[in-house]
Amino acid sequence: MARGSVAEVLEQSGLHTFVLEGENVRHLSRELEGRPGVDYVGFFGAVLHVSGHDRDRLVATLAPYRAHDGIRVSETQTSLEDVFIDLQEAAK
Repeated sequence: MARGSVAEVLEQSGLHTFVLEGENVRHLSRELEGRPGVDYVGFFGAVLHVSGHDRDRLVATLAPYRAHDGIRVSETQTSLEDVFIDLQEAAK
C-alpha cells in the first residue's frame, strides 16, 4: 500500500487532517462524509478526525463548525493511522 519511512509515507499521502472535539461530535461523522474536501472521517477516542487531500476545500467545509458552541476544530498532524485508513478507502 505504501513504502518508505513513517515520515515519507506521511509526506507522500498528501493528507491534511483536522480534529473536531466536543460533546457529541461523533454524530457529525455521517454529516461530514462526502462533503467537499472530506476524503474520510474517523472517530478516535473522544475526537473526530476529518482528512482530505484538498486543504482549501476541507477548511471551507469545516468553517461552519468553528461557530458551533462546544465544538473545537483544529488542524493536526496527519497520523500513520489516518494514512492507513485513507489508503484502505482508496482501495475500495
